[in-house]
Formats: sequence, C-alpha cells, structure tokens
Amino acid sequence: NETNLLPAQVQFEAVRKILKRELTVARTETEIAELLEASKSQTKAWLNQLVKAGELEKTAKPVRYRAVVVGARLL
Repeated sequence: NETNLLPAQVQFEAVRKILKRELTVARTETEIAELLEASKSQTKAWLNQLVKAGELEKTAKPVRYRAVVVGARLL
C-alpha cells in the first residue's frame, strides 16, 4: 500500500520499475543517470540498492548494469 510509504520509498519504487523495464540492455551509470534525470550520486545509491536486492546485475570492465531476468521464456 503506497499510502503508508515515505516519499523517498515511493520514488525508489518508481525508479525500480523504470530500471527493470529499461535495462534489458546493459547501460553505464552515466547513461542511467541521464535516463532518470538524476544526479550520479543518487543514481549510484539506487543502483547499489537494486544490485544488493538481486534485481540488477553489475558487470565489470566496463562497469554496466542490467536487469536480472527471472524465468525467461522461450517463444
């Protein structure tokens, strides 16, 4: 129930939904910050939370982020 959430929690949930939809292709932190029209420091905080929660994965060299696909279907 969103009525009991703090504004920051509502914002994070919106960001989570956007990134799960938009990060089907890996993107850099800068690209994600531009997509969200947010500061790099705020974007980094959100990305770290989502990686820790297992919703995004972080690649190394170059560092990029993409959504974790659960139960991918074969068509």
